[in-house]
Amino acid sequence: MGTILVVVFVMAGMAYTALRIVREEKVSESDRKMFIAYFLSLSAWALLSSLLAIRNFYVETSRLFTMDLGTFVPFVITGGFLMNKKARSSLSGWVLNVPLRQLTWVHVIRVAAIGTILKMWKGLIPAHFIVPVGIPDFLFGLSVPLMVWLVFKKRVIGKGVLISWNAIGALLFFPSMVLLYLSMPGPIQVFTDGPSTLEVFQFPMALVPTFLAPLFIIIHSAAIFQLSRSPALSGEELLKEGRSIMNTKKETKESEPPPKPA
Repeated sequence: MGTILVVVFVMAGMAYTALRIVREEKVSESDRKMFIAYFLSLSAWALLSSLLAIRNFYVETSRLFTMDLGTFVPFVITGGFLMNKKARSSLSGWVLNVPLRQLTWVHVIRVAAIGTILKMWKGLIPAHFIVPVGIPDFLFGLSVPLMVWLVFKKRVIGKGVLISWNAIGALLFFPSMVLLYLSMPGPIQVFTDGPSTLEVFQFPMALVPTFLAPLFIIIHSAAIFQLSRSPALSGEELLKEGRSIMNTKKETKESEPPPKPA
């Protein structure tokens, strides 16, 4: 149930942010349609992955590493959009319009990993998976308020630290792609006694590796992209840049003289 609530929270947050950007008229009509197409594509995969998990597809095909293949689907969807020049320009505009503070705060929901830690404590999920994956993820979620306070409140941390923080947050997910299979029947099974990671292959927890983890990595990448486009170095400048980078770009574009008639 907790996994479903996290999915709903993240997707609702994306929709709410998009609605605010639209109301402020920061994007064009074509950009709106592009975001809707991207949002619906991700939502369709979340639904399909849920159906596959309900039918025990990931459990029955675990020897084929189908869970890892599912992890790459959101990246394939995103990459497909980015390969198109028009779509890439639209999504870039969306990313640059999202407040950097919001791209940071969203990761606080990762404290929900406490649920998997409790399951480890009850003997339902193995420690070899939770200790290197679940606990770091939980601690990363706890670090969010401190990072927001240091960057946007005290303004003492610059973009270099924030970029590194986002990179670490993304990298935390990758060990799970191997650790998932160490206690499941298959070519790399190591642990045969004690609890297995079977529950992670079932609904609703299957949505974590096949949807939520890649989505968080995409959000981290969006934050790094926005930071790389900003010349700001200090926390105070980051706060200003996060609010004005797209406005400046828009004003520059509007100030350009119209093309001369042929």
